Amino acid sequence: LNYGFQTGVMNTNVGNDGARLILTTTGIPPISQRGQQKIANNVSDKMVELAEQETKNVVQGLQERNKTLGLKQNHPIKVQMDGTYQSITIKSRHKMGQNTSQAIGIACENETDDKKVIGFNFLNKLCWVGAWLRGQGYDVECPNHEQCTANANSYETLSEKKLGYNIGISLGKQDLLVDYCTTDGDASSVSGLQDAMNELFGPLWSVKRQADTIHRGQSQFRQGLKAKFSENMFPGVTKTQKTEIQQAFANDLKVRSYGIMKCLFSKHKGDIKKISACLPRVLKSVIKCYSGYCGDTCRWSTTLCRGGKKTSWWYKSINLSCHGLKNGSLNPNE
Repeated sequence: LNYGFQTGVMNTNVGNDGARLILTTTGIPPISQRGQQKIANNVSDKMVELAEQETKNVVQGLQERNKTLGLKQNHPIKVQMDGTYQSITIKSRHKMGQNTSQAIGIACENETDDKKVIGFNFLNKLCWVGAWLRGQGYDVECPNHEQCTANANSYETLSEKKLGYNIGISLGKQDLLVDYCTTDGDASSVSGLQDAMNELFGPLWSVKRQADTIHRGQSQFRQGLKAKFSENMFPGVTKTQKTEIQQAFANDLKVRSYGIMKCLFSKHKGDIKKISACLPRVLKSVIKCYSGYCGDTCRWSTTLCRGGKKTSWWYKSINLSCHGLKNGSLNPNE
């Protein structure tokens, strides 16, 4: 029962202290804190083994998939990668360096719709054994002593580049190559993945970075908030009202741009040249649509708008309709 309970605790964000509090408040005597920690150590070791075995099975499945498609077993694959830190903000305002002590990097395959995890790495500066020994006067340094749980020095900067490097080494040892990696704009994990691939497979191997659509959309949204529009662009009496409508317009522009690119990609089957050739006409049609000239230019172009009353983008858009914006509500200048 205790092992099963600890397994459930580790799959939630409650933690041992929170779980003990819940049991106590419900009248259920909890296990001793020392015994709970021993069980937690055993369960965590088993969960790590299961996770590592699961990722190996996913990698083997990708290799079998390559064989089924008539490709080599180590044919390059596409992945997506990101990292997270044990901190709300990376930098500290009160002291130098990072205010985080742990970082986790995860890589998922981009070959199937399942997007399964194929690699992960954990950087940790925390070690209670080293902290206790230093408190007793022993001159020890983590991670260079026995039973040390840290794998990074306390003064070392945790970076996504090192996470990407460690994940790349792990994938390379399983004879798995990566040619494209999707990350956000501020991530350096691709650089670390590139170093790992060059170290294992030679300096000529190249890993290309692809932009993440979600972070691209957020960047576009922020640019829409910072853009300087004409004075009469947005309706409203006060500055607050106009700012709210500008936020709705920036979010609407982000959603519409994503929908247009998705529609063009489906229509032209991913042909970048054909998509690029359509974009100038689409751009003019979208500007006319927002300017109030929602007619034939929208009806016969890929702008997610078909003109009319119930088929126009003005009617379908939640961001515009929730603020009462209709065709002709916006007044851009030349």
